[in-house]
Amino acid sequence: KKYNVPVLKGVLDSSTTPDEYNTSQRGLDLMSIAFQVTQPEIDGCIDYIWIAGDDTDPVTGQKYYEPIIEQVDWLCDRAIAWAELGRANNADKKISIIYYNHEGGKNNIGASYLDIGSSFTLLLDQMNKTDYNIGNGTIPNGSEFIDLFIESRNVGAWAPGELEKVVNSGNVTLVPVGEYLSWYNTLPDSVRADVEATWGQAPGYIMVYENKFVIPTIQFGNVNFIPQPTRGDLSDESLIYHDKSLPPTHQYLATYFWINKVYDADAIIHFGTHGTQEWLPGKEVGLWRYDYPSIMVDDTPVVYPYIMDNVGEGTQAKRRGNAVIIDHLTPPIMAAGIYGDLTAMHDKIHAYEVAASNKNTENMAIYRNSTIELYENLTMENDLGKTPDELMAMTDEEFGDFVGSTVHNYLHELQSTLMPLGLHTFGVAPQDEKLVCMVKSMLRSDFVDHIYNVLPTNEGTEEQRRDNATDYANDLLNATLLNETNVSAAQMNVLNLTDTNITADLEQGLEYAIYLSQTTREIDQTLRALNAGYIEPGPGNDPIRNPEALPTGRNFYSFDQRKFPDAETEAMGVNLTDQMLDKYWTTHNETYPNKVAYVLWSVETMRHHGLMEAQIYSLLGVKPTRSWGRITGFEVIPLEKLTPSGRPRIDVLITPSGLYRDTFPYQLELIDKAVRTVAELNESNETNYVRWNSLTMEDALIASGYNNTTAQFISRSRIFSEPPGAYGPGLEGAVTASGTWDSEDKLADLYMSRMSNIYGQDIWGDNFEDVFRMNLMDVDAAVHSDSSNLFGIIDNDDFYQYLGGLGLAVRSLTGENPEMYIADLSNVDNPQIITLNEAFRIELRARYFNPKWISGMMEYDYAGAREFMKFTEYMWGWDATTPDLVKDSDWNEIYNIYVNDKYDDLGLDEFFKDNPYQYQSMVARMIETARKDYWNADQDVINTLVREYVESVVENGVTCCHHTCGNPLLDEYISGMLSIPGLSAEDAEKYSQLMDEATGRQTEQPATENVDDDSGSSAWRRLHDSGAGNESTDAGSGAGMDAELLQDAGAGSEGASNPSDYVEGFEMQDESAQSADAGPISFSGADLLGMLLVVLASGAIYIGFRRRGS
Repeated sequence: KKYNVPVLKGVLDSSTTPDEYNTSQRGLDLMSIAFQVTQPEIDGCIDYIWIAGDDTDPVTGQKYYEPIIEQVDWLCDRAIAWAELGRANNADKKISIIYYNHEGGKNNIGASYLDIGSSFTLLLDQMNKTDYNIGNGTIPNGSEFIDLFIESRNVGAWAPGELEKVVNSGNVTLVPVGEYLSWYNTLPDSVRADVEATWGQAPGYIMVYENKFVIPTIQFGNVNFIPQPTRGDLSDESLIYHDKSLPPTHQYLATYFWINKVYDADAIIHFGTHGTQEWLPGKEVGLWRYDYPSIMVDDTPVVYPYIMDNVGEGTQAKRRGNAVIIDHLTPPIMAAGIYGDLTAMHDKIHAYEVAASNKNTENMAIYRNSTIELYENLTMENDLGKTPDELMAMTDEEFGDFVGSTVHNYLHELQSTLMPLGLHTFGVAPQDEKLVCMVKSMLRSDFVDHIYNVLPTNEGTEEQRRDNATDYANDLLNATLLNETNVSAAQMNVLNLTDTNITADLEQGLEYAIYLSQTTREIDQTLRALNAGYIEPGPGNDPIRNPEALPTGRNFYSFDQRKFPDAETEAMGVNLTDQMLDKYWTTHNETYPNKVAYVLWSVETMRHHGLMEAQIYSLLGVKPTRSWGRITGFEVIPLEKLTPSGRPRIDVLITPSGLYRDTFPYQLELIDKAVRTVAELNESNETNYVRWNSLTMEDALIASGYNNTTAQFISRSRIFSEPPGAYGPGLEGAVTASGTWDSEDKLADLYMSRMSNIYGQDIWGDNFEDVFRMNLMDVDAAVHSDSSNLFGIIDNDDFYQYLGGLGLAVRSLTGENPEMYIADLSNVDNPQIITLNEAFRIELRARYFNPKWISGMMEYDYAGAREFMKFTEYMWGWDATTPDLVKDSDWNEIYNIYVNDKYDDLGLDEFFKDNPYQYQSMVARMIETARKDYWNADQDVINTLVREYVESVVENGVTCCHHTCGNPLLDEYISGMLSIPGLSAEDAEKYSQLMDEATGRQTEQPATENVDDDSGSSAWRRLHDSGAGNESTDAGSGAGMDAELLQDAGAGSEGASNPSDYVEGFEMQDESAQSADAGPISFSGADLLGMLLVVLASGAIYIGFRRRGS
């Protein structure tokens, strides 16, 4: 800091020899992470490169560090590159800015909650002012940047015609295969063999034109903008369903090769949250120079602007992406409020209560009927469980109690739920209303409570005083923050009094406003990093939960994994466990769950500091023991002291993310230790479900061929996650590629295959899918946490992959849905357990159906439209994995708002004319949801969707994302409906021509002039046989597990030749990825007909239907 230089960290591993490091998937030993990585991060160090391990002199017995020379060389090369970056003149620096266009298509260019177009305008402007060479042209505005990116973008393998258009745009770099091979052939043989096993020999077929790699490139002097390459091919089923650790494509490698070796960039900026480079396969922490993430960045310094509320994934960018973080602000966060019929219902309830208090039965009947009508129109039975008929059957007293308590409280909960107001522009501080609402949210409910407490009791009812307090809070903040009125004067003007608590709140608000004003330094800090300056560290977090995470522009850090949960968090965890068990008890005939599954995420734990882990320990009935604040072990809580009183020790199943595995391995070993301790207690089956389930599994495993030692060990294993070095359950690609599956069992098998690797004290990543399935069959409930006021459960694909995938797997094995809970930790003053349905409904109404949220996003044009598209896609993810959660009425409302322009004063119809590609993506996903029978849409609705989609394609060209051009089944379905009323023959013909040009497929025109109301839908459904079965890739030979435990059994799939009834029907088999040389899979109508005939002939058709809720 004193010399304003970056500090690179050479990692010394005292627990691992160089030979062990070379063969390890983990890299740095977990006991070394705290000293070698976590603490240096707090000091602001970067570039954690493993350089030396433990060794012993054979003569003297002296311990010493033995270096790996190529690792030392890599550290030195990166240090030299940083030094040269600091010494170079800005005018001479070459900078490559990497933005995200995941999966290709014109619809999905951007970063999480960030308006990249406008951000790039401001960044280039400041670079120009600081003497960077950005060329002689005018700096594009935000919309112009997006237009350039759409013209020069990633293109999926399904759209060769679109790739040719990108090449012809001229904004590309073409890299000859020979030039690429001159570098590629210098990579180790093992790396090249791994790449070619999946993608074949160069060049492959991804982004290749006339035997040259296509790299979209927008150049401004010495600064270029390049979309990060796509990870693979969503049209290739072998990659989606069988490849657990997908290596990068040749084009991915070629892009970074060109940046580093040909363009010779002085620095790379990975812009926004988040890219894929840091998630490529390789060691978990302490990467090898030739792990894929390392290959990409090579020696080049990496600067990474990252959202402050995602420290977990940002830590991945630091540790595996060799990046220095510049954290940026979230969008402003504000209360959602209520609107439309929700407001009307709130008013009707109060009118009913007034009529009831006056015993005016005539008015009571009027308002009762109108309230029930609104309740039905809003489909509130999905939220609150009571049908309109049940409300009609209630007595006046029952009705008054239900609407006055349950419904009314729910409306107030919606009203106070926090939501983002639009997006963030990099380096722009919130102003005016956005500043006020952000500061008010940061002050939390205490501020309004303090105002409420000083209001005279004669100022209306309690609710009216509460509403007035909220209004006064806004008035006070407007006065102090915007009008610069003195704190005391503002109180006198608004409240006619002063109060010490309110004074403290307002002074705190002024301090928060100062922190928020410093958001402008985000760009300055980025340029500081490009000058190889020291970036000060800071504790990133949700600024509402932890305002100390401000100001932004810092290099955020994690915390010591050995110190959580602390005693206070432990106590809160016990309370949350009691809440969950009480909920389960009351809805399951006064019984407790046998086993509760927990999803653990690194990003969540970094916010809540171990509240989920505390719940796990509470269920097991153990209490952490500590030394100097660090958890070292456990003491067993006597059964009679467990709460609620009289309950047993309840079993757990832990499914951590791959990132959690990497960042908190010590915690996984602790949990494993706790489970094994409880499993070995001498207690009855009725009081100790961990022991009971373990003994049952042990017997089943022995019966299936495992030896006694191995069976006992793995029967006590409860932690399952992705393979070492891999990330994610793999469902996102499969769910998105909805034309590749017809049965949800195929998705369930994918989840189970991917997540079936055991982690614990003496085992790390060995594949035991049979044991994972056994564990899943006992799961009665599942819990995931949401601790962010920004991120929800429908604005990302991870939530439905982990929690939805877990529920899907349990349902596939048992036929029953587990109870799904969310630990809502967003309000630090009121953590609570709610059902998944409650969380889902609140988010839908607070955000995606809310005109305030919608208008906030519309301010950001393309980037805002992208948020609309994303939530629609994630709704589909939930529908595919948890179909009972998503109702037909939800899709109907999305249709009414975003297609029918229900809020006509918002002007969504005109908005989507300016943002057609996200609109096409949304509409196509809705059509696909109906095509696959997940949405029982009216035929008129389907006709409208098809007409909207086709006309948009004809007017603007096709978006060509994964589920438009990349889904032949949807394409054929739409082609079968081109004669619907209202769609001109000219448009139908033009649509077919455009799709043919883009995809190279022939789209057949229908022969009929018109279709009946009930045609064109079912005829095209269910044509693609799922091929569902229990498939998995052999994850290895058991490396990482004690050799004694593997004796005579074989790790994973080889251990069970005769599965017991416990896992009846289960079979494991090796699957090798198909060669990529053949290119992407496509289906013609003839192929599909042939497949259908084969299935019919073999008698393998399964016909059924799902009953859908309203």
